[in-house]
Amino acid sequence: MRRTVEVAADRGALMEAGAAAFVAAARAAIGAHGRFIAALSGGSTPRALEAELRAIPGVVDTGLFLGTAERVLVGYPDGRVDVLQAER
Repeated sequence: MRRTVEVAADRGALMEAGAAAFVAAARAAIGAHGRFIAALSGGSTPRALEAELRAIPGVVDTGLFLGTAERVLVGYPDGRVDVLQAER
C-alpha cells in the first residue's frame, strides 16, 4: 500500500478529497473482493465524510453507523480482543 500526504486548502476541500479517496478505495475493493468494509473514528470527521459521500450522485446510503455503538470489539489474528469504549 502506497501512502501519501496531501494538504487541503480548507475543511471542505479536505472532506471532498477524503470522500473521493474513500470511493476509490471502495470501488477497488469491490472489484477485487466483491465487498468493502471500513471502520472510521475521530470526532466529527466520519459525519462530515458521510455527508460528502451522500452528496455523490447515485449514492443512496453509506452503511455507516454513526453514534450507535457504545463499544467496539477489535479482534486480532492471534486471538486477542480489545474492547474500545465510547467516551461520554
